[in-house]
Amino acid sequence: MPIPSITSADKLFTEVANQLIPLYEVNEAQSITDYLLEGALGITGKERLAKKPLEVSDFDLDVLEEAVKRLKNQEPVQHVVGYGWFYGRKFQVNKNVLIPRPETEELVHWIANSHKSGSDLNLLDIGSGSGCIPITISLEAPGLQCEGWDISEVALEIARENAIKLEANVLFKRANILEATIDDETFDVIVSNPPYVRDSEKPLMSKNVLAFDPSLALFVGDNDPLIFYKRIATLAKTGLKQEGWLYFEINEAFGPEMKDLLDSLGYSQIELRQDINGKDRMVRGRVG
Repeated sequence: MPIPSITSADKLFTEVANQLIPLYEVNEAQSITDYLLEGALGITGKERLAKKPLEVSDFDLDVLEEAVKRLKNQEPVQHVVGYGWFYGRKFQVNKNVLIPRPETEELVHWIANSHKSGSDLNLLDIGSGSGCIPITISLEAPGLQCEGWDISEVALEIARENAIKLEANVLFKRANILEATIDDETFDVIVSNPPYVRDSEKPLMSKNVLAFDPSLALFVGDNDPLIFYKRIATLAKTGLKQEGWLYFEINEAFGPEMKDLLDSLGYSQIELRQDINGKDRMVRGRVG
């Protein structure tokens, strides 16, 4: 349905939200509409609530109609506008990288707060995607020199662009962690949010995740769902300096198994944390 020429921000909001409500819950449709109007046309929620008069060009209406069409196909609004918010910053995203999630913000907060007072510390993020983890940590804890690895060169291009835009000094390089090695005692902190959604969990995922997020960054086989964790934890055991820390974001189904894995490899001070929804989501352990 075409979007009519509308003269106020609140009326435009209502028109777009009403077109999305058949596909989304009312609150979600309204949230997506706010995100879209600010990202595509620069119309903020404050302007909408103030019922600010609008002059929307035919070009802007065409852009908006195309965006709504994509949203009706359940494409994530972050892909439609080209960015996602993470830790209060805009990160460029597209189909080649995962959209940053709030759970990962909790992991970053844990790391940044734990090491903010350090200086000349080296951090490695494995599976960087958009670069949201190492970029944010480098900005929140300037004493950490951050590096990010990813198997996808197109993802690394996005990460590098995000680092430039956000003025973060992060080195990115291509690496397949199942084949790569880490030099002995190179890093003080290693973190990873590797693929952890089992193939058998795909039916539980929404269409906008299955169809638009990169499966390479999401899914792992049911036959060995901890394959990346085992490899990274093994490499980190020697790649970390003495008293260095390893952090993971994890599948909520494997909290106890992750603690057992780190314990079996000789890590100490192992700590499992839940996310804001009360699910096992983060774990860390220390070398030495």
